[in-house]
Formats: sequence, structure tokens, C-alpha cells
Amino acid sequence: VMEPADDAEEGSGIHPDHYVPLTLKELFSRRGRLPAQECVQLALELSRRWMAEGRDGTLPVFFEVNVDREESKGGFDPDALPGVAAVVRTLPGLEWRGLMCIPSPEGGRTGASFRHLVELARLLGSSTAGELSMGMSADYELGIQLGATHVRVGSAIFGARHNVGHVC
Repeated sequence: VMEPADDAEEGSGIHPDHYVPLTLKELFSRRGRLPAQECVQLALELSRRWMAEGRDGTLPVFFEVNVDREESKGGFDPDALPGVAAVVRTLPGLEWRGLMCIPSPEGGRTGASFRHLVELARLLGSSTAGELSMGMSADYELGIQLGATHVRVGSAIFGARHNVGHVC
């Protein structure tokens, strides 16, 4: 959800209203870490909008987990996940595919962050589809070795990014 909005802010011509429900603009403009209850509110709004628009199928979502509890990173505190799972798995229109993380430099190098995410996914059991998005351009190989089903390699393809912000 953030990528098109970021692109539009940088003037690439993509209009964020085509991707982000209008009621969420304020949340996106805050740029930074949102408390877990606001991220759950975001999921509730996505569910409501998806259903109100009568879309076919479900909207696949991943939830970012701040596995290393870094202030500079977005995502849920790992301790909040059980409560989040209890709410999100019941929302119509959303398909909670899995978890994602952006590791600390140390956690990415050693794999500790990825192992932590794998353990969190195991603890959640069937609350998600069990997919894991872990590993970016610099550490995707280790992410794959440790069980990633998705990797994010945009900067390896498109170059360094600017104006990066987190929602949840």
C-alpha cells in the first residue's frame, strides 16, 4: 500500500487515491510507527472497504513484525501478535498470508531475526497461510535458506530508494 503513495509523492504520476482508501490518507501521512491498535484499525478499514466495493476474492496481506524491537523500524511488537491474530483472522475480505520483517543489520547478517520470525509464525499456527516475507536485496539468500516464501529485492533491481516510511 505504501509504494504507490510514496511514488506519487515523488512525482511519478501515480495518484495515491487509486490505491489508498481516502479514509486512510491521514494514517499514511503520519509516516512512522503506529501503535498496534491503529494497525488493527487499518486492517478493519481495509476489510470494510474491500467488502463494500464488492470485490471478488480476498485481499492478501502480510503483517510486519519488528522482530528486533528497533525504534527506527515499523511493525508490530512480537508480543502483540496473538491479539492481532485473534482479530485479523476473522475479518471478511482479508487473507492473512503471513508475516514479514526487516531485520536489524546484525539480525540480518546472522539470521537471528529471520529465525525469530519463523518461530512467531509457528506459534501463530493456522492464523495465517504460513508465508514469510524475509530477506531483501542484501540478505535474501539467507532469508530463503531459513524458510522465506517471499523476498523483496527492489533495490537490487531499481536502485536505492528515498523517502521510505512505515505504516504498521
